[in-house]
Amino acid sequence: MPEIEIEVEKQFLISEFEALRAEVSERLSRVFKIIIQGLFGIPAVVAFARFAEEKADIGEVFFLIAPPIIVIFSFLYVSEHAGVMRLGAYIRTQ
Repeated sequence: MPEIEIEVEKQFLISEFEALRAEVSERLSRVFKIIIQGLFGIPAVVAFARFAEEKADIGEVFFLIAPPIIVIFSFLYVSEHAGVMRLGAYIRTQ
């Protein structure tokens, strides 16, 4: 292979690796945000439900909303984590 083709291929692989690392970093940032939202969002919904129960007798609605929210956050986390794992596997095989 001529020297120029080797250099072009090397630059392509470097830029691809950098783009993949940026994607991993972005996904990990989203995973962190999902965890933080779940950590503070679910207790906030439960606290609001208790408050609504005491003041307006409508807390049951919010207690019924909490489990689907937990499931949604769980699916979001699994989806982002699986994406990170796929990117890592791709980087290792290339």
